[in-house]
Amino acid sequence: MQDATVIGPYNLTGILGSGAMGVIYSASHARTGQVAAVKTVLKQEASKLSQIRREIHALASLDHPGIVKILDYGESNSQPWYAMEWLEGSTLRDLIHTRWGEHKRRSKTRRQHFSIDEGPESTVNLTMDPLLDDLLDDPTDGQNTPFPVGAKAAAGQLIESLSLIQRVCETLSFLHGEGLVHRDLKPDNIFIRKDGLPVLVDFGLAADARGTIGREQITAMHRAAGSPAYMPPEQIRGEMLDARCDLYAIGCVLYNLVTGSPPFTGSEKQVTKGHLWRAPVPPTSVISDVPQGLNKLIMDLLAKDPDERMGYAENVAMVLESVGTNPLPWNLPLPKVRAYIYRSAFVGHKELMRATRDRLTDPLEGRGRCIMVAGESGAGKTRFALETASLALRRSMTVITGECLPGGRGDDDRDDHVHSAPLQPLRSFTEMVADYCIEHGREAQDEILGEHAALLGIHFPAIAKLPGIRDLPPPPPLPVDAARTRIFRAMRDCLNGFAAIQPILLILDDLQWADELTLGFVNFILDNALENMPILLLCTFRSEERTEEIDQLTGGALVSNLELTQLSVDEVQQMTSGMLALQQPPSEFIRFLAQRSSGNPFFIAEYLRCAVAAKVLVRDSYGRWTCAENGSLDSAVFEKLPLPQSLKQLIELRLSKLSRAARRLVDTAALVGRVFDLSLIQQVEWITEDKILDLVEELIRRQILEQSEDGRYRFLHDKIREIAESYLRDDEKSQLHGKIAIAFENAQSPDADIDHARLGRHWALAGEPERAAPHLGKAAHHAASIHAVSEAANLARAALREIRAIRARNLENEERWRREALGLYELLGDMHALQADYAKSRMAFAAADNEIRDEIITRTRLARKSGKTWEKEHKHEQALESYSQAEDVLEDNPDDSLEWRHEWIQIKLDRIWVFYWLAQVRDIEAELNEVRPFVETVGLPEHKYHYFMSLVNRNHRLHRYQVPDETLDYARQMLAAAEESNGPVEIAFAHFVYGFALLFADKLERAEAELFEARQACQRIGDVSGDARAAAYLTILYRRQGRIAETEAGARELLKIAQPQKMMDYVGVAYASLGWVAWKKGDGPGITQNNQMAWQAWRDLSFPHPFQWTAAFTELRLSLGWASTDKLMEIVHLLHNPPQMQLPDSINSVLAETIAAHGRGEQQDIRNLIEQALRAAEDLHYL
Repeated sequence: MQDATVIGPYNLTGILGSGAMGVIYSASHARTGQVAAVKTVLKQEASKLSQIRREIHALASLDHPGIVKILDYGESNSQPWYAMEWLEGSTLRDLIHTRWGEHKRRSKTRRQHFSIDEGPESTVNLTMDPLLDDLLDDPTDGQNTPFPVGAKAAAGQLIESLSLIQRVCETLSFLHGEGLVHRDLKPDNIFIRKDGLPVLVDFGLAADARGTIGREQITAMHRAAGSPAYMPPEQIRGEMLDARCDLYAIGCVLYNLVTGSPPFTGSEKQVTKGHLWRAPVPPTSVISDVPQGLNKLIMDLLAKDPDERMGYAENVAMVLESVGTNPLPWNLPLPKVRAYIYRSAFVGHKELMRATRDRLTDPLEGRGRCIMVAGESGAGKTRFALETASLALRRSMTVITGECLPGGRGDDDRDDHVHSAPLQPLRSFTEMVADYCIEHGREAQDEILGEHAALLGIHFPAIAKLPGIRDLPPPPPLPVDAARTRIFRAMRDCLNGFAAIQPILLILDDLQWADELTLGFVNFILDNALENMPILLLCTFRSEERTEEIDQLTGGALVSNLELTQLSVDEVQQMTSGMLALQQPPSEFIRFLAQRSSGNPFFIAEYLRCAVAAKVLVRDSYGRWTCAENGSLDSAVFEKLPLPQSLKQLIELRLSKLSRAARRLVDTAALVGRVFDLSLIQQVEWITEDKILDLVEELIRRQILEQSEDGRYRFLHDKIREIAESYLRDDEKSQLHGKIAIAFENAQSPDADIDHARLGRHWALAGEPERAAPHLGKAAHHAASIHAVSEAANLARAALREIRAIRARNLENEERWRREALGLYELLGDMHALQADYAKSRMAFAAADNEIRDEIITRTRLARKSGKTWEKEHKHEQALESYSQAEDVLEDNPDDSLEWRHEWIQIKLDRIWVFYWLAQVRDIEAELNEVRPFVETVGLPEHKYHYFMSLVNRNHRLHRYQVPDETLDYARQMLAAAEESNGPVEIAFAHFVYGFALLFADKLERAEAELFEARQACQRIGDVSGDARAAAYLTILYRRQGRIAETEAGARELLKIAQPQKMMDYVGVAYASLGWVAWKKGDGPGITQNNQMAWQAWRDLSFPHPFQWTAAFTELRLSLGWASTDKLMEIVHLLHNPPQMQLPDSINSVLAETIAAHGRGEQQDIRNLIEQALRAAEDLHYL
């Protein structure tokens, strides 16, 4: 924009200056001719624009003769700008040069001073990188200031200098009372008018210091901006700032005025280290006539710890006046200064913080860990996470924060609670990844997202917007469990890839509100390789809202569980001292606070704020806090005061102090949610942007709201939102929800992803079921499509409740709502089935059936699905009855349609599975014979696929996994049908089935090729279960070939895949294979240990695993020399009898003879026969 000639209504006439924060132009108003200085703010991302607009609006609302007047502001080409009054005069820097220039020319200094134009007095950005990290940890090499020899304090003009700074402090007192911090105070930014009065200018770094005592917001503070010569240590470290950072800068300015130089000089690095580590040389040590009171004031202001500095600008002004000043009078009346208190430093929980600090070393050394932080509401969980984030940034870690937001819960007695959008807490991570990919190009994008790009794009909008993502083919559908595992693997790999750039601290705040997929992902990474990822996962949750899912997470081996307890009396004293900038508050007052608050930090902060707002706690003429009633902080006095007795009453009192318009905004925002867009509230309330910004200023000043990093607004604590909502009447809520829903609909752009769940909830609470039901229904189907099963069930129930309300009114469009209800009941039944709640599933299918009029295919499908639920419960008779009902419906309504044939064939195939589990081979044969003509004549490839699969399974059951050529032929035809259907999932499984058949047909080389292809195909589509299945039988194959090293490697890989999926049949195979490896290596204890693990895994199954020979043969070999005959025969029976695989005849016949010998009591023959069976097993590589 430096080449522009016009900004807004101003014609630019020249450049006055430029710096890190923007460019300042001389300009004149096109219409009035008024001369002004126009400053542009550096171009920001869209999420920051609303924040910049509000901050400029806040500055424009300030009316104080000591603050430069903002005349106008706006945006030009999406770049914010503001116009300031034209000032005539000079800066304090000019004054210092003038006064001290002659002294410096006449006297020798102890060290060459840097150039003030290009040295540490310039405003810069200090990035949190390893160099700054070194500065933070290395106290060496900071230089003190060179001083002129023989000079007097302030170059002989001490009273004039202190008078000027007194006026600056009075201005700062007003600024801080309005909740703003300048953050870049230096002689350059203190302008002196021609009348001699100072004016603060250049608020490019001004920050809002409000919203600092309620519930903290975790933000990643990557940059420490300011002028190094005047920056306090906390600003260099990138920590949260308050008014005391300006007071440190005032100390530096005073030091410069009094001694002729800032407290630290040299290179930028030397100056920065000085602020962090070195004590400045006291002014009295280098300038002979500095008053002791002034010397003490300056040294107090330059304290490294903000809590040790003088706390308020007006106190500084008082001390300066006591030293001796004669300030010029202000030419305008001064506005009233608002009282304020500070955010406390983090207090208490030292042991917990020490443990957390130790855990931060883990990701730096490549180890992943998790910390679960519990505590009651207001206990300081988010502040604890914030402190951890600050420590992580100092160690050059990337900090990513995801906040779990409370969703629309409806009434407490309902079970259809709607949480925030699935995986919403992890969107901040994917947004950071997307930004990185945009900055570093397609190569970085491909490296981080890899094969998961299309899948991640489906779930995360930021990823979907990256180049080329929408053009990728979608991943093939998988069963729900496999699909969830696939997205979890994709997110894990993406997180791990991003962590490879820089170790990560991932914070998930308020986990008690997390959606099921977010909780599922946390559980997944705790079980899947977090140990080897450079990531520290920190989760917080309310202890009073602990859930079973959270309890499951806290028991992980990589998890450290911390609980924030009540603050002690000493810690309450420390917190109160920090908030009041009062080093020794009266002990009786502290005990009163501790008792009243029960040591809850949020309550303490609220109580102090309430006391200040109610003018119960005031500052006397010396700037000290005291009780307004009798001038003391005696607890007995406070006990008698009409202050709230509970946290609820405290918040109620604060809300009662709001203006009517501000309270209306709070009511609306409370119904929108914890976080909201201001533009939405503006649409609901129909007020101008300036008016709503004024109201926001009031709410921020009253500690109701704060602004998020993404430009949206949020309640400081959800308790404020909850209490505000509780005071609304039902009719008021209904009316507001309706307005909010309309605003949501109006705000949607044509290509935007509509939040149907949120919109539907607002319409429902507005009492508009006709408008609520479609949105809730769409949200339910979307949740089901991304495998958020619980969310889909909740949303379906909510939609059905609205449909019942519609139909109760006997309105028109009954047919529409009948069809909607039918679809939703079926969806609900599907979701309950996936949750293994089969009784509820059948109830939902029955409710769907009640909605049917003439949908024959749908009725058939519902009966068939009900049969599946019975089958899942191993209630085979009920399953067969349901399948018969489904078949009766079809046969009573014959049809030549493809849908009819599909359902009829599917019923037959489903019934075959029941007979398979019942081992009823004849029934399987009968069903196959009946279905064969249909499959051969009209069957689709998918029908053929399932038909030939049934034939393979029939033969496996019939022949106990002995594989004749017929079975191999069926498996080949199944693969051909899968390839004809072109379904990636079907093709992968068909390769496995064929490879499995080849394995037990002893065609091992061909089996290896097919099983390897099955693994590759499963990995391509992200089917972890299928990958584990193929890996299990590849491991058995390696063993059959006598390949010890490959067997061991395959078994260990199989454990890594199967254990997290709790696929205990394959876990057992892995341990059994390791037992075989131990036998081959002569490791007896290894055989025993691994076999025990295998038996345990198989005992946990609901069905007998048919390949237990993988452990039984090594067990038999190990036991033969010492075990009892009964023990040996137990293993022999296992190996020989159904449902175990029938072993080759040379083995099986000997096992049968052994059983016969045992029946005849021929003990010696038994051991000889067992030895013979073992040798046969060795010959055939079963042992």
